[in-house]
Amino acid sequence: MGEVALATPTKAFFLDMFTRDITLEDAVLDLVDNAIDALCRKRNIDLSVYYSNGTNADKTGINGSKGVNQKPATIEISFTDKEFRIVDTCGGIPYNMAKEEVFQFGRVTHRTGPGLSVYGVGLKRAIFKLGRIIKVESHTKEDGFVVHVDVDDWSSEEKKDDWTFPIERQAPATTEDNAGTSVIVSNLNREVIMRLNDGTLITNLKQMIASTYPLFLREYVFLSINDIPVAPLPMSTTAGEGVEPSSLKFEEDGVKVLITAGLAEKIGGEWNQDRAGWYVICNGRVVVWADKTDLTGWGSGGPQYQPKFRGFLGLVFFFSNNPETLPWTTTKRGLNKESRIYQIAIKKMVLVGRPVLDFLNELSQRTSEDLLEREVIDNLKPVPLIDVLRTENRAFTAPPRAATIDTVRVQFDASLEDIEKVRKCLKKPWMSGAAIGRHALKYFIEQECP
Repeated sequence: MGEVALATPTKAFFLDMFTRDITLEDAVLDLVDNAIDALCRKRNIDLSVYYSNGTNADKTGINGSKGVNQKPATIEISFTDKEFRIVDTCGGIPYNMAKEEVFQFGRVTHRTGPGLSVYGVGLKRAIFKLGRIIKVESHTKEDGFVVHVDVDDWSSEEKKDDWTFPIERQAPATTEDNAGTSVIVSNLNREVIMRLNDGTLITNLKQMIASTYPLFLREYVFLSINDIPVAPLPMSTTAGEGVEPSSLKFEEDGVKVLITAGLAEKIGGEWNQDRAGWYVICNGRVVVWADKTDLTGWGSGGPQYQPKFRGFLGLVFFFSNNPETLPWTTTKRGLNKESRIYQIAIKKMVLVGRPVLDFLNELSQRTSEDLLEREVIDNLKPVPLIDVLRTENRAFTAPPRAATIDTVRVQFDASLEDIEKVRKCLKKPWMSGAAIGRHALKYFIEQECP
């Protein structure tokens, strides 16, 4: 065997490149993913059961469902410019799993189960992004552990070949309800301190968490940021008299897919353009929110997005017990367009969404005199997500169209002086303003439009 060239990374290079392309918000979401992933393991939460009307659906619940038999877990995020912490009661991480998998850089074994842990990089990337002194402590109902990491010491020249972290056993949780994990990071990185002090982080995090985990918030977990509760943003099509969203289900390579498209819920009597578009959800985590680009087929197979389509809302659910087969990127806030399952799905998305877009296009071309049953549209109700996921294949049905009205009300203000002139000219002092208006229109038609 000939000589070899070294290809091992230095820790300094590794730490810089490992965290460079992830935002602080995405780092926090990675930590939330870990908590929710633990909750899915603890309670055997599998949202894909709704795909086939499984009995587990009645036990765990989903937005709009009944019969949730366990109180939600908690995730508490708090930070100052001195320390960041996230503490949850989501069940904890088993000691052996922490020792053999959790702190490995990259997944050691293929994950089996409908969770959010995919590539085995989220926790480490997040804590290294945040700061230099790290403590991860977790307690399940069987055991517990604690890991302390001094990043500067770990990455020193003396330890350049040591890629391990010391781990200590801890006692199990005192009760099953308080089993969970805490991640505490201090000696925060300078760029993190700047972000924490710029006043935008809490607002950004609330928005991103509310739009990323609407299927989990409230019914499975209560989440707060600096003691401020975060509520899920609505994400649902609507139904009503003569109106039903379209739905298409299929399965490919072990991935279950549900595509549904329909009319969005009106807010304040109007369709909200910010919430129009396609939503892509992988194992319950929203990867793409209200997309209006060619990423979800706009302009490539379907029409370009235009304001007249602000009433459109489409949902695409991907479920798999092997999260690596889902079409998300490592940050889980982007789509891998080259994914085979997504290439299959996007063609079907165009077909499912087309009847809704055709309806909205026709609606935009009607005059105010050519009325649709607008009362029906205004009274549409959101379809609970449990019903969406349990829906069989069907086509979009539009609101019934009202009969064409052949009259229009004409109103305008006129001065009393002009009205009196007309009455005097016609020698009809009793004539009303409306009668004068009708007379003027009739006179104009007879004289100018024979």
